[in-house]
Amino acid sequence: FSHAPRVGDAFCGGGSVPFEAAVMGCNVYGADLSPISALLTWAAIHLIGGGTETAKEIQKVQKQVYDAAGRQIEAWGIERNDEGWQDETTRETIGKGWKADYYLYCIEATDPVTGWRVPLAPSWIIGQKTRTIVRLIPDKKTKSFRIEIVQDANPEEIEEAKEEYTWDNGIRCPVDKKGDQIPPEMRTATSIDALRGREGLRLWENEDLVPRPDDALQERLYCIRWVDPETGEKCYRAPTPADLKREAKVLRLLKERFPDWQAKGFIPCRKIETGYNTDQPIRERGWTHWHHLYNPRQLLMIGLFQEIIDSVEGNLIQKGALLASVGKLADWCSRLSRWVPYSGVEKGINAYYNQALNTLLNYPANGHLSLSSTWYLDISCKKISRDTQILPLDARTTTYTADLWITDPPYADAVNYEELSELFLAWYEKRLPVLFPEWYADSKRALAVKGADENFRVAMVECYRRLAENMPDNGLQLVMFTHQDVDVWADLALILWSAGLRVTAAWTIATETDTSFRTGKYVQGTVLLILRKRKGTLRGDRSDIYPDVQAEVQRQLKTMLEIDDKDDPNFGDSDYQLAAYAAALRVVTAYSAIEDIDVERELRRVRKAGESSPLTDMIRSAVRIASDFLVPDGLDSVIWKRLLPEERFYIKGIEIEAHGEYRDGVYQEFARGFGIRDYRGLLGSGAANQTRLKTPDELKGRDLSGEGFAGSLLRQILFAVYKTAEEDDPRPGLDYLKQEIPHYWDRRQTIIALLSYISQKPSPAMTHWKKDVEAAHLLLGTVEGDGV
Repeated sequence: FSHAPRVGDAFCGGGSVPFEAAVMGCNVYGADLSPISALLTWAAIHLIGGGTETAKEIQKVQKQVYDAAGRQIEAWGIERNDEGWQDETTRETIGKGWKADYYLYCIEATDPVTGWRVPLAPSWIIGQKTRTIVRLIPDKKTKSFRIEIVQDANPEEIEEAKEEYTWDNGIRCPVDKKGDQIPPEMRTATSIDALRGREGLRLWENEDLVPRPDDALQERLYCIRWVDPETGEKCYRAPTPADLKREAKVLRLLKERFPDWQAKGFIPCRKIETGYNTDQPIRERGWTHWHHLYNPRQLLMIGLFQEIIDSVEGNLIQKGALLASVGKLADWCSRLSRWVPYSGVEKGINAYYNQALNTLLNYPANGHLSLSSTWYLDISCKKISRDTQILPLDARTTTYTADLWITDPPYADAVNYEELSELFLAWYEKRLPVLFPEWYADSKRALAVKGADENFRVAMVECYRRLAENMPDNGLQLVMFTHQDVDVWADLALILWSAGLRVTAAWTIATETDTSFRTGKYVQGTVLLILRKRKGTLRGDRSDIYPDVQAEVQRQLKTMLEIDDKDDPNFGDSDYQLAAYAAALRVVTAYSAIEDIDVERELRRVRKAGESSPLTDMIRSAVRIASDFLVPDGLDSVIWKRLLPEERFYIKGIEIEAHGEYRDGVYQEFARGFGIRDYRGLLGSGAANQTRLKTPDELKGRDLSGEGFAGSLLRQILFAVYKTAEEDDPRPGLDYLKQEIPHYWDRRQTIIALLSYISQKPSPAMTHWKKDVEAAHLLLGTVEGDGV
């Protein structure tokens, strides 16, 4: 480009692309509709990229705020144990002066069946390493439960605790109306709908900080973890009357400050706007304002930090770092935060682990001691000295000119980031415009590009057309795309085509989905599409384009197969599907016009469910080509080409499962690729992430004649395998094949090849295939020896 490259990302999210580009020496531009994304990107570049001296300045001001908060909390006396407790072994008083680092709360509700007030939790195991459990002690006078905390529980007590959970999609009361214990196996759950009633839960008002006495769902402090400040020793205890007095003091302190702190923006005052994700806390808890997602102790803590920050002198970098730390507190210290009891952990963790606003039955609240790891930013220093421009902005209004646009677009995305970001904006709304006067502090929910309908397609074209207009003729765009749905790929083709862009190259990169990859789960690939401005007026007919698609798909797959490691594959079946889609896009987007396809009409056309389009047909053809080209390992290509589509689907399904792939979407795409409409009858399980084929033993003697799979050679072979397993003798299976298969001797080599595949392909992990694999091996030997 004859200058330092200008790299832009108009959907910058967390800022990875602008940050890495800046580290490489590029001038960068990062924008996102969400001001939260803009702040994260700004923080990555200016905090992490600020160098060692900046990191020291940030740590200094963070320590100043943290220590000041600690002094105030100590002065209030709301986290210090002044009474102690008696050691059960030595009878000595210990615990005086210890400080709380975690408070554990749970929802409590009255069971409408028994009339008992029940603390609710899906598990009463607090810590696996410390062997800490909760015991619920019935009190027949009050029809409620006293809570006892047991540390160093023995194995029998832990096993009993596992069965004492009080929530199973409803209240699971441990006692009957009289208060007598019900054996765990006989307990039933009362639906939560019985608590909500016809009108639903009462909607909280702004001033509500805790449930009102007549609310269906109450809240209870059931455990405190105390820490010896000198030795670090920890101890879990049930709350005492003195602890409950401290809880009451926390509420009183918060109420005294509540109006002033809301007015100054130290705690949120925004109402929760209704939406797909934001309706959840309203519906499930009655919470109507963002501060309702925090209990009094959490609000007092974060509000105190905000008040101290407001009085701190500092530059933009320091103030921005403190704002980012407040966001961490908002994520890690809420009623949506989770307590993790697993061995070696036993701590609270953040709410945003799965892009949702999941309400919980029990949750932790941090004491000042345990906030240190959350409050302090982990800054790994890198020095960035290039020109950077970061701001919240709709991609459709971009004016920055970039040599290279790198984007991960919101394609048919089910995650409503614009809704989820509003929790953080509620905390930032008054401070963000002060630090960044040019920025807005609104989610711009109405402008969000999302969905999969005609409005989404038009919005995406406007975005990418704008980016294309703001890059030089020799500029590039790189689009990251991961999706299995052929219709979404067809929409992407339409969007890029309409924006005046063409795909010139594509790579599938392997990105591990989880740590279980090496034990059988294949990677989920991401396709990197390289785009340039489409020049010229190449026109074509669909009949001319299909052969080009076939050649390009085969070339792409051949390249991937050549570089892949057969013993330790980098690519799975779904990755080859993605590559086929990308190859089709490379052909289609090269044309400025294709036959009678009206681009504007296709963009804006409202489609009926299941309705196809010319572009969808072209993209789908790529899957068919890939399905034909990718011969399962262990099967001869000549035999593969002779098989019926249904037979190929079944053979491919065995290979998919052997690779540890159980997602329904992968089976759907192969069915489409082979042109099969109804394949559900071949599935042994269709549950989410458990999809697999029926084994010969599960198929038994059903559907042995007719069209499609029922009348196929493979179906007869599978029944012969079943007969062999049933009799534990290959002769009945051989007799069946010779009697029922026309021209048996002419087809004998194909039978041998398919039996060999069935006897070898299922992996040891496919235990439901064990008996059939052994039977297939027996039958194979018999067929091979037949007539010799």
